[in-house]
Amino acid sequence: MKFFNKKTALLSLLTLGKFAFANNEDIKYKASNIDNGVILHAFTWSFNTIKRLLPDIQKAGYTAIQTSPITNCYTDGNYTSDYWYWPYQPISYDIGNYMLGNEDEFISLCSEAKQYGIKIIVDAVLNHMSFYDKYIEYPFNQPRNLHPCDRKLNEGCRNEITQMELLGLKDVNTQSKEMQNLALNFLKRAIADGASGFRYDAAKHIELPDDRDVGSDYWTVVLQNGAEFQYGETLQTNVSREKDYAKIMKVTASGYGFTLREAVTQNDFSIGRIADYNITVTNDRLITWVESHDNYSNETTESTFVTNEEITLAWALLASRKDTTPLFFTRPRGGGGKNDQFPDDTFVGEEGDPLYKSKTITEVNIFRNSMEGEMENLRNIHDEKIIMIERGYRGAVIINLNSSLIPIENEETILKDGSYQDHISGNLFTVTNGKINGQLLPRSVTILYNTNANDIDPYISIENYSIVSENKFRGKYLDVTLIAKNLNKATYSINGQEDIEFQNGKTLRIGEGMNNGPINILLRGLSNNNSDSEYVSAYYTFTKVDPDTEITVYFQCENNKWRDCSNIYLYTWCLDANNKSYGIISEWPGIKMNNIGNNIFKTNLPGPYDGPSTPMSNKCFGIFNNNNGKQVPLAKREGYTFIDGGIYGEDNYYGQYEFLYGPEKPKTTTIILPKTTPWIIPTTTTTTTTTTTTTTTTTTTTTTTTTIPTTTTTTTTTTTTIPTTTTTTSIPTTTTTTNIIPTTTTSTTTTTTIPTPTTTVTSTITTVSTITTLTTTTTTTTTTIKYTQTPLPYYTLYFEKPNHWNNNIKAYYYYEQGRTVREGTKWPGEIMTKETDTINIYSIKVDKSMNHIIFNDGNNHQVPGSGQAGFDIKDLALYNDNGYVRQYRNGCGDDPFPDTNTIILYYYSGWNPAYIHYQYGNEPWTIVPGIPMNSHVNGYQKIEINIGTSTSFTFVLNDGHGQWDNNQGRNYHVDSPGIYELNNGNLSKLMVKE
Repeated sequence: MKFFNKKTALLSLLTLGKFAFANNEDIKYKASNIDNGVILHAFTWSFNTIKRLLPDIQKAGYTAIQTSPITNCYTDGNYTSDYWYWPYQPISYDIGNYMLGNEDEFISLCSEAKQYGIKIIVDAVLNHMSFYDKYIEYPFNQPRNLHPCDRKLNEGCRNEITQMELLGLKDVNTQSKEMQNLALNFLKRAIADGASGFRYDAAKHIELPDDRDVGSDYWTVVLQNGAEFQYGETLQTNVSREKDYAKIMKVTASGYGFTLREAVTQNDFSIGRIADYNITVTNDRLITWVESHDNYSNETTESTFVTNEEITLAWALLASRKDTTPLFFTRPRGGGGKNDQFPDDTFVGEEGDPLYKSKTITEVNIFRNSMEGEMENLRNIHDEKIIMIERGYRGAVIINLNSSLIPIENEETILKDGSYQDHISGNLFTVTNGKINGQLLPRSVTILYNTNANDIDPYISIENYSIVSENKFRGKYLDVTLIAKNLNKATYSINGQEDIEFQNGKTLRIGEGMNNGPINILLRGLSNNNSDSEYVSAYYTFTKVDPDTEITVYFQCENNKWRDCSNIYLYTWCLDANNKSYGIISEWPGIKMNNIGNNIFKTNLPGPYDGPSTPMSNKCFGIFNNNNGKQVPLAKREGYTFIDGGIYGEDNYYGQYEFLYGPEKPKTTTIILPKTTPWIIPTTTTTTTTTTTTTTTTTTTTTTTTTIPTTTTTTTTTTTTIPTTTTTTSIPTTTTTTNIIPTTTTSTTTTTTIPTPTTTVTSTITTVSTITTLTTTTTTTTTTIKYTQTPLPYYTLYFEKPNHWNNNIKAYYYYEQGRTVREGTKWPGEIMTKETDTINIYSIKVDKSMNHIIFNDGNNHQVPGSGQAGFDIKDLALYNDNGYVRQYRNGCGDDPFPDTNTIILYYYSGWNPAYIHYQYGNEPWTIVPGIPMNSHVNGYQKIEINIGTSTSFTFVLNDGHGQWDNNQGRNYHVDSPGIYELNNGNLSKLMVKE
């Protein structure tokens, strides 16, 4: 088998040093209580790691630290960061696990944290136990303590989300007094060990006392544990009841995180968009975030693409506001943005990305603590890309999403008159008679409050360095400005060479006479010559690149949203330091992109596009469009910026193309194809002619289609080709133009039989006249043909993805018998479909003619391994990386098989809702547009129809507004009750009663 190496985009990284703060009693490193402060989510950090970093965490302004779940859990021995989820699958309520440490280490952490005035919040998983029931300990594994699992839960049903398994995890019987007491004892023990509060995972999945039929006193019991701070994860849906949970604990405003991420990635901080938390709960009862561990870590990668710069800008808005309790999630070190979700060199237990203690995040946190109790006022100044959060008359935070310097001139403010020095850049702002003046740096956070101008923390940096862009430059050199404030001595070193002393504001020329590649700069500064411990340091990387290098950009066009994906264009332009347009590559609609298949388009852009020789002040943008009324981003929005090799779509950057899809032109597999061609089922072909008969002869295979004319004809010729048999037939018909299905029909039938000793398949072709009333008629021509073989049935197979694989799971299947090998698909195979409500189960349908299968992620992982035979295929089999596991039942169980008189149809469509217009037996057609279908999952809609004693069922579909899917005028037909799927005109039989 072939493996393909993932292409990794180069990213410049900033490693922040330890900052020594000035001895100023006015600095508030924490708020007076957790509610008013900020919480650091030390995601997967061990107790000892947190303990070691308490000084940094305190100086970064956090009032509390939230740990990952501390209860005992299963482990498979993997310590890479993508195995973060094991603590969320407890096997008992004992304190301590392989990832975080033991109970003694937890007690030690809590004790040490109190010395720094920091509170510890424990993530408590009480709703469910592990997916692997064989590892769950007694008495948690007893049937009396678990809710029975009989089918997949319906997320729209309140009783089901509280009483059934979530993602296949064993659901705790929360009505059980035994389980209530076990949970309460665990919580009290954690408090006794030193914890101050709890986050309750999946809280909305545990019933409230007044939930009809299933209510219990679970929360009444377990919340009486002595904690000072408790909140529940209540991800917002129409049945989450967060308003009622908020009466007994704080709750999560999960929807606001999405609002923030969307706003910052679209460069729109308009008040109307971001002011409201969009939840029916008072602000002081809310926990908020830019992203949560679920947003970042789950396979949906909902927030993974957001960059560190965007997180910083959004956090500044969130944390500087008055109400809610913000939680800062720490990603794995170097993860997200342009990088992998879980970089290969990151592990559970270690410190996450240092962004949490960056200069800007720290100053925002301290600003929040300092403004405790002050009122809040939000206003846009200059445009919707700039927002000012004023806290009383004392301070303000100004966030600039523009990519250029913005002068602030006589903008209104409620700040007291006086001079204010920005705590980030040191720039001076003045307020006179309620008007503020100053200058905002590009893509910056400005923090103003009444601190003496001389009381500025020691600070060292490179002016306008971006912690998330690649910081590339083209040409012979790049000039950068070195900043050093409140330091007795400052030095720089390039690529590990000697330290050279510099003064604040020095212009340093880098790259001159050097080869292309990374240039590393280390800055160091001493704030007190008598103490080596009081220092600041920072590490920066720039990259000198070939000025002639091109970048490649991809775009995914979605038919259901764009309608017209026939041609895609990319319009691009750049802005100079004065925010003026220059360098348009091609006039509107732009460069025509090349369709490389599956509605994915590609083009190359000239090298300077991704960073002119002065990357700090110039930026380039692009708009994808079809030159037919559809474009992204929308009008009046800032264009996309691009990463070499990236693929983009409706939601901006999706990731690296090769990471998601593999190389464009993979080499062929080493499997040898047989010389003979596999059997293909012939079908009826109808074409329009005058009076001509056509004869076609073949000895192998013919694949044909059925076409109905839309104008009146005198003769239709049908050619049917059977291997080793030549037969020609002419079937006279009468047809008229068709648009929609009428409610009554008349028909004439012509039957042509090919004399072969096989089964009979009847194909009915219906053509329809244009509707003028509900009583118009159709003409039906039925052709009955005996085939030599019926269509092949298929197997449904399932695969449990190893956690270190990417999510682009493929199945390569083939037939092998003796020396005969026949591929069912080309390597690396067909994309598998993720099963709804599972963690990592994927499925695929495979022809029963196949007997071996290989699973891979299109990158560098596959099972079985290279050179080994595929797994044997078994219907409904579940496989993992060790082979066959068992027969699979999705979640708690598949859809129940329909009664003998029931049709279940799954229809894939962008219509919402889709309508089904149908007729069965001698019953009349439904009234147009028909019956609305129910939303299901992954773009499918579903309906169940009882067809009485009938065996035949005819139907068409529509959007309720005149758009029809009628099988090109032929209608869709099934001839037996069962479960069916209709996708892109292909009607498949999923399951039928024997």
